[in-house]
Amino acid sequence: MTLSTALFSAACSVAALNFGAAVVFRVWMARQAASLRRDSRHGVAGGNSTSAETAADTASAAAAEDTAADAEASIAGLVHADFVPEAVVVLCVRGPDPFLAETLHALARQDYSNYRLVVVVDHSQDPAWHAVQCVKRALGLNDSQLEVQELRERRSECGLKCSALLQAIASLEDDGPDPERLIVTIDSDAVPAAHWLANLVRPLAENSVGATTSNQWFEPTSLAWGAWVRSVWQAGAIVPTAILANPWAGGFAIRHRDLVDSGLLSAWKTSIIDDGPVRDSLQRIGKRVVFVPQNVVINREDCGIGFSLRYIRRMLTWSRLYERTFWLTCCHAALVAGVHVWASLAALTGLLAGVAGTLGAADVLLACVPLLLLISGQVCGYEVVRQAVRCRSEMDGLGCRSELEGSSIGSHVSSQGVAWPWRPLLVAAAIPWTMLAYALGCVGAWRVRRVVWRQIAYEVTDGQQVRMLDYAPFPAVAPQPLEHHSV
Repeated sequence: MTLSTALFSAACSVAALNFGAAVVFRVWMARQAASLRRDSRHGVAGGNSTSAETAADTASAAAAEDTAADAEASIAGLVHADFVPEAVVVLCVRGPDPFLAETLHALARQDYSNYRLVVVVDHSQDPAWHAVQCVKRALGLNDSQLEVQELRERRSECGLKCSALLQAIASLEDDGPDPERLIVTIDSDAVPAAHWLANLVRPLAENSVGATTSNQWFEPTSLAWGAWVRSVWQAGAIVPTAILANPWAGGFAIRHRDLVDSGLLSAWKTSIIDDGPVRDSLQRIGKRVVFVPQNVVINREDCGIGFSLRYIRRMLTWSRLYERTFWLTCCHAALVAGVHVWASLAALTGLLAGVAGTLGAADVLLACVPLLLLISGQVCGYEVVRQAVRCRSEMDGLGCRSELEGSSIGSHVSSQGVAWPWRPLLVAAAIPWTMLAYALGCVGAWRVRRVVWRQIAYEVTDGQQVRMLDYAPFPAVAPQPLEHHSV
């Protein structure tokens, strides 16, 4: 086999892998969303729908999605409309995130009937403290509806967010134990839809479900290059994360009882992040995690290229610390990046030879085919994943509606995203940088022993050996906004 044939075969394989994974993800998202919707309908009916109604519902779902999910959905359908345990929504804040006010307003408008908010601000001098108090006054909420706490104990052996969560949960003990109480966490860059809390709570009516979670999708709204690199990387990362239901604290719910019984509270005391030890803790008590497609956050924050590189490395570092399959991630990064470099060098060599006149136009085109295949496969995969997320998520104003196509370069950017055909071109241009960031991020994740997160430096040996190296309140005058958005 010649090198050109081997390269062509490798490019076809990687392109097929990327696009195939995206298609599998779209099918899975459709089935998961349909299953949860059927659970909701059963719940509204009180679990007593007639056989004719059930058969009609099943047939409709099969036509829309796939009948393979029906058996599992019928088991999981024992959800009752009267399952409304108290939900305590905990929001940990450090720094004035650009959507903090919108997040608080959206949390105050949830259609769930039994919940309250607890906001833990890192420091009273933090700019977020004033922002939260202003929103609380504007909404007219009392302390029982929205309680604002200043973080009192900043533990040196865990992350600041874990310290904030431990404080918020400890403050609930004054109310007396409630085995049915739910603890819900959300990030300050997530603007939840009205059904967000109800969507998270509903699957927990089944006792085998220990936690519910979701994830986020980065939707660039400008030409900020880092935002496109981060979005392309997330398009690949969200596929295994969602299918494996890896916990994500930006949208997460768990029973207070399971939080204690699983030992997760103890794990947080020595963990740099809160969602990392969730799966292992729940497995100890035989509970599983359910992914909720409707709650995928559409994140429109911009960022610079430097921030996106640090973000990717930090996410891969969490994966190394808490996931046993991180070696597979590294193998995938090496394979994909290696084939991209090989194809790029072959295309560059062909183009230079064409300019020098040693290769004809047809041969130059053939030399570029593997790279074009790779980029085309990833662009198509990106679009499939993007549409799967946006069509299932309730946390996006556009939903599945078609976007207006820009007719000029000046009209391709809007508050909701970048229109066709500019988006695929920007994605294609970002792919080589993303592959480089992915590979370097894996290498960095293996070697990193010091992590800077929200301007706080931590020394990290493994997931349960953490030391905060220094602490200072978030500055009143924030640095460059593109470099300090919420992650």
